[in-house]
Amino acid sequence: MTTEIKRNFFTYSLYKNNKLIKTKLKIQTKILIIIFLVALAALSIWRTNFAASTGGFNLFLESIKNIFKPFQTSTYLQEKNLWLLSLKFLWLSFKVTFLGTILGTILALFTAVIGNLKTNNKYQAYVIRFIILFFRSFPELIYLYFFTTSLSGEISSVLLISWFSWIWLHKFISEAIENIPTNIYGRLTKLGYSKTHILFRYIYPSIKNKIIIFSLYSFESNLRWTSVFSTLGVVGIGQLLNYANESIYKMHELLIPLLVFVVFISLLEWFSYFTNNYLLIAKSTKITNETFKKVDNVKKMKTFFSIFVFILVVILTIVMLFSIRNIHFYPTAFTSIFNDLLSPNWNIVTQNDNLVLIILDLFLEIYITILLAIVFTYINLRFTNQKINNLFLMHIFRFISTFIRIIPTIVIFFTIGIIFKRPAAAFVFSFAIHSSTVIAKQLNESISKIDNKHINNLKRQQWSNGRIFRSFILPYTKNSSSTFLILEIEKNIRNFINYGLFGASNFGLAMVYSQRTSYKDITPYVWISVFLIIITNVYFNYLKNKKNNLQNTQNINFYKFMNFKKIFNFQH
Repeated sequence: MTTEIKRNFFTYSLYKNNKLIKTKLKIQTKILIIIFLVALAALSIWRTNFAASTGGFNLFLESIKNIFKPFQTSTYLQEKNLWLLSLKFLWLSFKVTFLGTILGTILALFTAVIGNLKTNNKYQAYVIRFIILFFRSFPELIYLYFFTTSLSGEISSVLLISWFSWIWLHKFISEAIENIPTNIYGRLTKLGYSKTHILFRYIYPSIKNKIIIFSLYSFESNLRWTSVFSTLGVVGIGQLLNYANESIYKMHELLIPLLVFVVFISLLEWFSYFTNNYLLIAKSTKITNETFKKVDNVKKMKTFFSIFVFILVVILTIVMLFSIRNIHFYPTAFTSIFNDLLSPNWNIVTQNDNLVLIILDLFLEIYITILLAIVFTYINLRFTNQKINNLFLMHIFRFISTFIRIIPTIVIFFTIGIIFKRPAAAFVFSFAIHSSTVIAKQLNESISKIDNKHINNLKRQQWSNGRIFRSFILPYTKNSSSTFLILEIEKNIRNFINYGLFGASNFGLAMVYSQRTSYKDITPYVWISVFLIIITNVYFNYLKNKKNNLQNTQNINFYKFMNFKKIFNFQH
C-alpha cells in the first residue's frame, strides 16, 4: 500500500494506491476564500439595497396591530362572514389541490413505470428522464400563463397542479424504483420472472409507502402554491390572503383566513406524521402467545383503515371531478403562447435590459438569502434542539418556528415588505426566514438521533451548553446540513424567479406579462431561466456525485484498513 501527498498552491491531497482519499485546503486558500465570500456578501448587500422606506417601520407596526384586530365580515365579498368565507375558499383550495395531486401521481406512476432504469431499456429511460428534466427546468410562471389563459376557472387550477405534481413526483418515484437492491432484482430475473411481473408484484408493493409519503408531501406543497399564485387565476384561499395584503387597512381581514389555512396545514402535517410513523411503518415486535392476538388486531386495524382511506380517496376524486362546472378551453390563447415561446423577441433583452446585471443581481440576492438562512438556522437550532434546552422553552420555540414555516411566504413578505424601499430586500428576509425553519426542522430530526450518553458525558467534562452545541451538535449535522442547503438554494433560485410577480427580482419581474406588451417579450427570459436552472441542477448533481464517490472511497479504504488490522492482530 503506497501513500502519497500531492501539493499545489491551493490544496494538500492524500492518495493511497493512486486513489484520492482526502483533500485539505491550505491556510492561504482558506483566507482567500473568506475574503472572497465577505466581499461577495458586501456586494450583495449593496446591490440588494436594504434601505428602509420612509415611515416604513411605523406602517409595519400599524399593520401588525390591524392583523390582531380582525374583522368578522369580508369586504372581498360584501357582508359575508369571514370565517364561513375562509372555509369555503379553503374547500376550493383543497378540491383543486387534491384532484391535481391525484391526477399528477397517477401520471407520475405511469411515466416511472416506462422511464426507470431498473426495468427498462436505458435509452428509453434516458429519453423520458431528459423530457421530464426539460419540463422541470421551466419556471412555474410560464405554466401558469399556459393553463390560466387557455382554460377556465377550477379546471385550469386542477390541471396546473397535476402538471407540477407529475414533473416532480416522477423523479422521486423513479429513484425509489431504481434504489431497489440490485441483488434482489437479479435473483428474481434469474428465476424467469418478466420485468413487468417483477415491477408490479415485487417492486411497487415494496415502495408503496414511499409513494404515499411523496404524494402527501406534494399535496401540502401544492396547497402552499395555490396561496401564492391566486393573483394569476389559481382559485382558493390565496384569493382572500392576497386581498387582505393589498393595503394595511385591509390587514384586518388577514388573521381569520390565515388561521384557517395554518390550522388545516397543521392537521395535514399531523396526518402525514401519523401515516408515516404508525400506519405505514411496521415496528418490529417480539411475537409470543400473549402478544400474538394484540399484534394481529393491530394489523387488521391498519388494513381496515388503509382500505377505508383508499375508498374515501376514490369516492372524493370521482365526486370532485363531476362537481367541476363551466369547463372551457381557449385553443387560440394556448396556440398564441406556444408560438411566442418558440419565437421569442430577443431584441427586448439587448434593447431595454442589462441582462448581465439582472442575472448578477439575481445570484447576489440568492447568495445573501442563503447566508441569512444559515445565520437564522443557527439561532433556530440553538433554541429548538432537544438535547441541551429546557423542554418547556424548547417546545415554545419549536411552536414559533413551526408557525412561521407553515405561514405562506407571500404573507411574510407583505407583512414586512413595507419596511423596505425595495421589494427584493423584503423577499431576501422572507425566503431566508422560511428556509431556516425548513432546514432547522430537518436537522432537529437528525439531532434527535444523538445518544444522550454523549451529551451527558460532555456535561460531566464541564462543557457548557453553548460549547456542546458549537463543537459537537453542529459538526454532527454537517453532512445533512450541506444536503438541505443545496435543496434550499435550488428552491430559492425558482422562488426569486417565480415571485418576480411581486418584485422579488428584476429577472423575475421581466417575466411578468403585465410589464410587457406581449408574451414574446417574456419568453426570452423563460429560455434564459431554463438554461440557468439546468446549469445549476447539473452543477449540484456533480457536487453530490463527487461527494458520494469520495465518501464511498473513504468507506472502502476504511473497511480495508480495518480488515488489515484484524489480520495483523491475528498474525501477531
